[in-house]
Formats: sequence, structure tokens, C-alpha cells
Amino acid sequence: MDIEVLWVSFCVGGEHYCHPVNTIREILRYQVPTPVPGAPEHVSGILNVRGQVVTILSGRSLFALDEGKEDEHWRIITFETAGELHGVTVDSVNEIIRFKQSQIFNNEQSTSGVESHLIKGTVKHGNELLVALDLTSPLQPPKAIDKEKEKEKTTQLG
Repeated sequence: MDIEVLWVSFCVGGEHYCHPVNTIREILRYQVPTPVPGAPEHVSGILNVRGQVVTILSGRSLFALDEGKEDEHWRIITFETAGELHGVTVDSVNEIIRFKQSQIFNNEQSTSGVESHLIKGTVKHGNELLVALDLTSPLQPPKAIDKEKEKEKTTQLG
């Protein structure tokens, strides 16, 4: 059965994206995160949100964009996955939309410079083409995923 799902739409670097509402914990006004020495490039830092430490990822860095200048529209979308909290900075949050999973066009081609493991596909909404994302696993960079695939292939061959 193909049921309608609620998605939050947002912008990063002029591009339109969406993510399922059911995995979002909350949307916060942007606060400058505390930097973490030695953290991966896409980690902006950490924030204390009501007594809990939240790792903040740069949405612009995840999609190979220049960091840009923060403004009053910036938001942090937070997620809880496997008991850990993380947030992703976005330029703006637009609206809650509905569409069916079957409306997502899944393009298997990898996009260079983009954390392609986050992309589920694209969906047309009104006059816009949205990139449907799964931001619940951005802490696992593509290189780690590639290494796991290579390990599986080696195990299968050996």
C-alpha cells in the first residue's frame, strides 16, 4: 500500500530538498555551534540543546557548497538515530508537504561532490523539483560505505 507521507521542505544553497517529518525531532533557530578539534569537515561543531549534546553538520558542506553567510532564515533540523542526536544546518525551512513514496523518482547515478548516500531521489512538487533525502545517517561518510562494500566483495571472492 502506497500511503502519503509528510515531508518538510527546505533550501540549501538555492536548491530545494525534503526529508520525512517522522524522523525529525525538532527544528531550531540557528545558533553557532562550538567547534570540535579534529572533527570531519562536514561537522560544524556541537550544541547543548536542553542538556543534550547535539552534533551539528553543515548542510552546505554535505552537498559540496561554499559555507555562505548565516542569516536569520538559517535553521538546524535535528534527528535522533540509534540513540544519538545530530542536526543539519539549512538555509531555510519552507513548508510541510505530502506525497507518496511512489512519486519519488530514484536516479541511481551518483552525483560527484555530493553525499549521494543521503539522496533517495527526486520528486516534483508544484513548480519545483525537490531532492528527497534521508538525513538520518549523515555521520557515515561515503568513503566508509565504499570500504564496507569493498570488504564485502573481498569476503565473497575469498
